[in-house]
Order: sequence, then structure tokens, then C-alpha cells
Amino acid sequence: MASQGELVLAISGKSEAGLGVDHGPASQAYFDWVEKTWWGYDPANHLVDRNHKLTASGTSFVLLLDASRSMADGNRLADAKAALLAALQAMGPADQAALIVFYDCDRVVLEKAFTTDLAGLWNVVEPIGSGGGTPLGDAVAFAQSYLATNAVYPQQKFLVFSDGASNCGASTVAPAITTPAVTPPAPAMAEPATDPEPAEPSISWWSYRLEITQRPFRPVVDVVQIHYEEATGDRPWSAYTQTRYPVSSASSGGRVLWSIGWASPEDLGSTRAEGTDVAALRSRADALRNSAVERSGLSQAVTAAFGDGAQALAP
Repeated sequence: MASQGELVLAISGKSEAGLGVDHGPASQAYFDWVEKTWWGYDPANHLVDRNHKLTASGTSFVLLLDASRSMADGNRLADAKAALLAALQAMGPADQAALIVFYDCDRVVLEKAFTTDLAGLWNVVEPIGSGGGTPLGDAVAFAQSYLATNAVYPQQKFLVFSDGASNCGASTVAPAITTPAVTPPAPAMAEPATDPEPAEPSISWWSYRLEITQRPFRPVVDVVQIHYEEATGDRPWSAYTQTRYPVSSASSGGRVLWSIGWASPEDLGSTRAEGTDVAALRSRADALRNSAVERSGLSQAVTAAFGDGAQALAP
């Protein structure tokens, strides 16, 4: 029974998961009145609650703004901001947007997390000035990871406001979306038909090492995957392949958010040995493995490289 002056509303509806909105009260969603968005039952970690949020029709946008030095030429930055404002004005009331800005080679910043307060997002854009280099490839890789990991809606769009290509960063071109693959051992030279075929590998392992380049704001980190294979028998052989993957990163609220670009591999080549040279190559591969980490420890190693407060977006 409501007391005088109070209005009591009863709401009934289904969530995106098909459950009643009051299903599982221990895991009710949490509404952030500052960001104007729903978070999961653990607001401290900002987990998106997809089971209790009411079904809504909208689009998740990531807006990537170039604030590098070249944008100071003419009206480039002003034109980019005008285009970004037009994009905001064209969005619907249910749409959400996030703002990522790159200022210099090692300064990719998540300036505004996903929000439906588009006017508030524009207030962040308006005072932004131009900076240094253009790490477009790094910024695109980070923005793609952020969109895939944090977007609420299945309908997703990624908009870039820039004047040109990369001139610095771990990746100097915007990464293509490809499926990573392990390079197989190089085929043996053709032998007479009477010779036995090369044996299938009986030993196979993967390990990972970090390449770290120190920069003023935060380090540039790459992950190098080492894949070793060895076969015994009448025609023993061994080989190891190294593949580099860039780690995208951005600062947000005093911490670093990072993601490994598994979709952007760089083949560093293979080394192969046969016969009596197999043991020597095995020793070289083992030396690399001793200074590397296993996949289970990779996330912890990358986080440590960026320092306290770093957090993986999608390790």
C-alpha cells in the first residue's frame, strides 16, 4: 500500500535472455546514473548484464578520432569534429557510443566508455587538441577489441575520423581481419620414390615471449608465439616457427586496457633441421622456451609489462 505522495509501478517484461526481469534477484542489473547505462550484478567490475537488461533495439558505435599533429593543418581537426558531431546527431535514442582518441605514437586513450549520453560525449570531444604521431593501426586494433568486448547491442558500427595512414606504432597500417594459422613445417626436398616419407611430428609445443619497447607514456608490447615440432624415425626432422602478434593498448581513468591482436599475425619465419642437426635445433628451441611463458601465464605477463592497474580487454 503506497503512502500519500508516492507512486508505485509494477513492471513486467522479458530480458534479452527470455527471463523475467525479476528473475534471480541476487544478480539484478545495476544502473549507472552517471554513464546512463546498465551494468552487471558486480558494479565494481562493470560487468555487462545481458540476462536482465530489457530487450531494446539500438546500435553500439565506437568513434575513433585522430588528434595527431597533422590534424592541426588547415581545418582538419575541426572538420573531423564536425563529422563526428553529425554522426552523434544522426544516432537514435537507444544507441550507445564510445570515444577513443589517439594523440601520439603511444597515446591511444579511451576518453569515454559506452554511454547513451551523446551530448555528454560531445562535451568531451569539443576541447580536444592535436598532438604528435599517428598510430592509426594500433588505435584501430584496440577499438575493434573494445567494440567486440563491451558493446551491448549485436548491431555494431565503427567510425574513424582521420586524415591519413599510420606513421608510427606497433602496426603502421590498419590491421586486416584474418584468421591466424600456424605455419606448417616446410616440405622436404623431393626424394626418390623408394625413400620413406618424412615422419609425422611426435613432439609439438607452443610458448610465448614478450618484446617490450619502453615509451614515455607506456610501453609498446608484442607477443611472439614459438611453435616447435619434432619427428623421429628413419628421417628425423625438427622445426620451429615464430609469429608476432601486436598488443593494442589505451589508457582509461589512470589504468591501461590492453588486447592481443590475434587477428593480425606477422610471420617471423621458420627454422628447420634434419638428421643429426635435430638435436642442435632442439636445444635452441628449448633455450627460447626457457625464457618464455606458457599460454596460461600470458595474460599475467602482459599485464605486468604495462604495470599496476592494467587490465585485459580480450586476452
